[in-house]
Amino acid sequence: MQNQWAFHWILWLLHNQKSMGVGFALVTGGMLLGNLFLTLSPMLNADLQWLGMSLLVMVVLAAWLLSSVRTALLMGLLSGLVLTMVTGALGWAHSGQFEKVSALSSLAFLVVVSMMMSNFVHLLTGLHREMARGQFQHDALSEALQMNMQPILLSNVTTAISFAVAAWFDPELKTIAWIVGLGALFSLWVSFTWLPWLLLNWFIECRVGEPKDRYGLVVIVEWLQQHATLRRLLAVGGAGLGILALWMVFSQMEMVESLWVQIGGAFFGLTLLLALVWQSLKYAVLNTFLGLYSVLVVAAVILVWTEKPLAAWMLVVPLGLIIDDGIHFFVRFLRAKRGFFQQNAQAIRFTLVSIGRPIWVTSL
Repeated sequence: MQNQWAFHWILWLLHNQKSMGVGFALVTGGMLLGNLFLTLSPMLNADLQWLGMSLLVMVVLAAWLLSSVRTALLMGLLSGLVLTMVTGALGWAHSGQFEKVSALSSLAFLVVVSMMMSNFVHLLTGLHREMARGQFQHDALSEALQMNMQPILLSNVTTAISFAVAAWFDPELKTIAWIVGLGALFSLWVSFTWLPWLLLNWFIECRVGEPKDRYGLVVIVEWLQQHATLRRLLAVGGAGLGILALWMVFSQMEMVESLWVQIGGAFFGLTLLLALVWQSLKYAVLNTFLGLYSVLVVAAVILVWTEKPLAAWMLVVPLGLIIDDGIHFFVRFLRAKRGFFQQNAQAIRFTLVSIGRPIWVTSL
């Protein structure tokens, strides 16, 4: 019998809205008070202001891509809450490593933004899809939580662990690892407390029958199935691009050997964790292979664009996105394979219908 924890959690919130709301407010308010003790460097303060402006742009873009102003406003509100909780936690820590925050910390906040926006996009697009299929918002909310809990938890935890491993190899990344870890913690907290609590009290626009919510990126699957020759050409072109990227990166291996030791260690730990959780070494290795392929291509583009030696901070944000997207895709793919879709083509079709659109939106 399938575990219906999300249904029971939503039911509990629904019957205890006031008491749970007070509890959430006390925990959140206590963390926000730490901002009173936080002293930011002028550079980081300016970067955070730019980050706030970028959040506004993302809210507008989300409203257009998701065809829902209320959903975008909810994402913006919760994103700001997560960021201020992270800075509040740094204020409460009030240790030497946070009093003088380096410029690399701005990149850590970018990782936090990409991680929390991914959480909210996957949960809310899952909500949209279930509502488009005719479910009431409360029922759709429990289904969205049930379907997205494992990939969100895995992607947040593995992202935090990856940066912790990188910081173990390079102590300069310690502050980044702390910020990303706090961001993962508070992003999970908000995703499974404030987000469902607010959606039980505030209704978004009607989604019944919305084709974009119901069918996702099914057009890509149909196009690939109808054009077998082009599919093979894409595979050959992708392999050639990977070989070229590998050659470009390894030509500078002496200069960036320590960087790839960090990335390789992070992906090795990720593979072991996913193999245990998914109970499939095959798909854990495949996820790692595709992730390393993506990192190599990004690194090659950076080398061509900047003509400078690679540094860890250049791959911070792409690495977080790559890990997140891979986990979400394979969790849904394995759910399909172990459910009603035994053939790979059918499982991929189901995956892109249900998860392709949120992956596309988070990447944008």
